Amino acid sequence: MEYHDALERLEQGGNVLAHDDARAGEARGRFERLFAHFTPEALRESVQATYAEQPF
Repeated sequence: MEYHDALERLEQGGNVLAHDDARAGEARGRFERLFAHFTPEALRESVQATYAEQPF
C-alpha cells in the first residue's frame, strides 16, 4: 500500500493494515513459492557448508 493510500484510509477511519483477500492470497502464494526451497534440511546443509569453508 502506498503512503498516500494509507493516509487516506486513516482519515476515513479505515484500517491501514487491511488488505483485500485476493491481494493477500496472491502475496502469500508468491512468498510460499519463493521460500519453498528453504526446508530445514536445506538450510542446515547450507549453514554446515558455509562454516566448513570459513574456519574460525
